[in-house]
Amino acid sequence: MIKLLVTGACGQLGHDLINELSKRNIECMGSDLAPSYSGVQDGSAATTAPYVSVDITDADAVMKAIEDYGPDAVMHCAAWTAVDAAEDEENRDKVFAINSLGTKYIAEAAKAVDAKMLYISTDYVFDGQGCIPYTEDMPTCPQSAYG
Repeated sequence: MIKLLVTGACGQLGHDLINELSKRNIECMGSDLAPSYSGVQDGSAATTAPYVSVDITDADAVMKAIEDYGPDAVMHCAAWTAVDAAEDEENRDKVFAINSLGTKYIAEAAKAVDAKMLYISTDYVFDGQGCIPYTEDMPTCPQSAYG
């Protein structure tokens, strides 16, 4: 049976993803920064699924959580999502730590345990000037701190 780790489990995307995986009888564990699940308390599978608190800006904590769980894949949904607030000077370092470094640490830890990684990203990483559909190997051109 496949085993998945879902980061950002307390957010809307992570919550819904865990619920969908559960409906399909796919083993998964959620993770987020909070000490315990703190997302929508709707009684769904996301509220009762196994959970681990992980600060994705801490490379060692990310490595430990992924090594301990040993997932086949990591579905990375954790992110700074307040687009406008990402532009505030006082938030820029935190946004970079979460959206860039956190993602890097998750990718490195997934690679270390030979797990696949799926990262749900944002269209803000591109400048919107492309003439063909974007692919994962295309260069980015973020237009903001959020992107």
